[in-house]
This record gives sequence, C-alpha cells and structure tokens, in this order.
Amino acid sequence: MFRLQLEFADQFQIKDSWFRFNPLPYLGAFTVGNMKEPFSLEDQGSSASQTFMVNALPVLAYSPGRNIGVKAQNTALGGRLTWAIGGYWNTASYSSFAGAKDALSNAIGFDVTGRQIWLPTYEDDGRHLTHLGLSVSRQSFIAPIQIRAAPETALLSSFFADTGPFSPDAATLVALEYARVMGPWSIQGELMSGEYQASSPGNPRLT
Repeated sequence: MFRLQLEFADQFQIKDSWFRFNPLPYLGAFTVGNMKEPFSLEDQGSSASQTFMVNALPVLAYSPGRNIGVKAQNTALGGRLTWAIGGYWNTASYSSFAGAKDALSNAIGFDVTGRQIWLPTYEDDGRHLTHLGLSVSRQSFIAPIQIRAAPETALLSSFFADTGPFSPDAATLVALEYARVMGPWSIQGELMSGEYQASSPGNPRLT
C-alpha cells in the first residue's frame, strides 16, 4: 500500500508519503516513509471527521506531527486493543498550524514514539463506545527547538503559546486520551505533559 498527500494551501508541503506492508507476522502493518507519529487522539484523526476545523492549541504545540521514520502497528482482543510504535528523524522544529513541522527539512533529532488504545466498551458498530489511550514520545535533540502554536487558526500570525528558542538535550512527552460516543453525542479530552532536559531554562515541565 502507498500513500502520497500534498498540501498547496498557504505553502507547499509534502504530508503523507509512505509505503505500508501488511500484514506481517507479529508486527501487523509496517510503514516506512513520512507520516504522523502515533501521538494524540486528535492529531491521529482525519480532518474530515474532526469536531472543529483545527486541532486544539495544546495538540498543535506538543504533537510531533509528521516525520520520516518506520512504524509497526497491530490490534488485539478482537480489535479493541491497538498499539503502534516507531522511530523517527525529527525533520523540523515545532511550529504553528500549517508550519514547518509538516515539511521535510534537516533533522534536528530523533524520536521514539508509541501509542496504545483500549476500547472498554464498543457497541452498535461504534455508535456507542469508550476510548482510553496513552501516547509517549522520547525525543533527543541536536539543535534548538521552539514550542509554539497559533490560536487554532492559520489566519493569524500571532502565537498564544510560545516558549522561544531553547536547547534541550532530550524530552519526554506524554498524552492521556479519553473519548465517549453516545449515538449523536460525543465528548473527548486529552491531558498532555512535556518534560525537557535543558539546564538553561531549568529543566522545564510544560503541561
């Protein structure tokens, strides 16, 4: 299986560009190329099924987005348990919506990212379900980074969240996910936290 997704709005970007081999023993699907790292419920979903037009500000700021790497993913328990893990070259700095993190450029580090999902309840072909998820990303850096996000729109040039450039050696990102679907009604939320090994700002923890 192969996918190529190009973005021409605002600025040209190569988004999804990968080969997938499926199925493989134990590994399930194995993907190679430029893809979303398995992190965050909202960032993994399709834009066609989002509740709002743009991802929430914390997701824009924290999620690693698309990077070049390899990923293995599979399901268990009749599809109620899903896991994915991969290694990625971090190909751009963190940026705002439609920014550099979705573009191919020089690597600034390496990420190991994994995500596990469990559906404790699943009824009526998904019309009623409960979703629990955990994402973890361990990142190492060889260049300065900047964590920032525009106010959930690409129409403004200002940033509501902006750390400014700093130079961590490594970081650990964690995201807890919850979603509940009850027929036409749904609720979802995520809690994200990042711990950065950077002596200059005093090893900050951002939540």
